[in-house]
Amino acid sequence: MESSGLDKEYAHFQSILPDLLSKGKAGSYALVHSQELIDIFPSEKEAYEAGISKFGTAVFLVQLITAEGKPESIQFLLHVNAQ
Repeated sequence: MESSGLDKEYAHFQSILPDLLSKGKAGSYALVHSQELIDIFPSEKEAYEAGISKFGTAVFLVQLITAEGKPESIQFLLHVNAQ
């Protein structure tokens, strides 16, 4: 079974999480797209707005940086243009 785009984004986030935590980024939000960390934001809203601005209808991940283990849910947004 092939991984979805979101699965790949989350896997990348997990792979960089230890580094983010070691740099004191806990409590911030990561914006991940195309298996790349785009930026770190102080709020979920700012990360979301940056994702919309940069990627429009593409899948991207906004994830809280935390050492608390796996989050209850993976936060992502998929936008579809109305035709």
